[in-house]
Amino acid sequence: MLTSQWVIPIMFKRALRAVAEHSVGAGFLMFPGLKKYTLGGVTVFIYHEVNDNPAEFTNNWGLAVSEQTFKNQITWINQNFNIVHPNCLLEQNKEPLPERAAVITFDDGFAGAFENGISYLANNSIPSLMFLNMRTVLERRPMLSALVFYLEAYSPDFSKFLKTENIGSPAFLNITPEQLEKYETLYGPINYEDAIKYQGEIASKNLIKRWGESEFVVYGNHLFDHWNSAALSSEQFIQQYQENAQALQKINSESGFFSFTNGQPETCFSNREVEILQTLGAGRIFFSKGYTNFDTQTYLLDRVFLLERENTSKRLWFRMFFDALFCRSKFFESIVRRL
Repeated sequence: MLTSQWVIPIMFKRALRAVAEHSVGAGFLMFPGLKKYTLGGVTVFIYHEVNDNPAEFTNNWGLAVSEQTFKNQITWINQNFNIVHPNCLLEQNKEPLPERAAVITFDDGFAGAFENGISYLANNSIPSLMFLNMRTVLERRPMLSALVFYLEAYSPDFSKFLKTENIGSPAFLNITPEQLEKYETLYGPINYEDAIKYQGEIASKNLIKRWGESEFVVYGNHLFDHWNSAALSSEQFIQQYQENAQALQKINSESGFFSFTNGQPETCFSNREVEILQTLGAGRIFFSKGYTNFDTQTYLLDRVFLLERENTSKRLWFRMFFDALFCRSKFFESIVRRL
């Protein structure tokens, strides 16, 4: 329970943010020129799960938005951006992007993302790009990050194992395939069914194949399993990429797009992986630091992750305006991130 010494600062922080959101949102109505400053290049939005009753993993880590919030956000994006088909980003497409271009993407293949997200988009003729880990689909196995969080929460043996093996925190970014295999050898098989309940349902192969036939849906490579790229050897990274590409080809859905799992530069990937992907012929690479891409020609494209609370026009303008400030001046970042 929070004590009074923490409640007051938290309440003040929330009130300060609410005032800032209202002021910035009102500013966009009064000064339309702010939109030109804020919306430029191509903004790539990222979602994971769209579900009114998210599983423990997606709920705890803010990976889910409700159906209504998703609709509110898409409506706002559609009103203020020009949503383009993901294939417009491929090199062979010579057509210039429109002003204020936007692309809608999803990661991980959650069932709710298809049933409540992609279906809503397709019904409104809005294209999207879904990045898949095909092992989770084909073998009904939880993705690596969810599995590690599940074990940390519910397996005392796993916490002891992390200490014994000197696996740094956060474990899901640092554990290797060899270490996870060693854990199962020492402590026995993992209860994958319970781990999947903790994670949330991933779409079935049939559901993915059905949506893969839609003109509004493109699939991309997210590694065969959800390993953190920086924790893999070069050989393991190549194997993960190629195995996933082959699985996508079998359902006629290999696009050439790739997104890094976990998405953060340095802790999750480096130039090593980027150079490997170029050699393997990846068409465009995505990460998730959270900014608009004012330069649309870069090989790596950043993505903006919208939260459940960003469900009104004022809150969305607040988010986009200060993200634009971060791109243009890092001076503001340490201040505004505290709000």
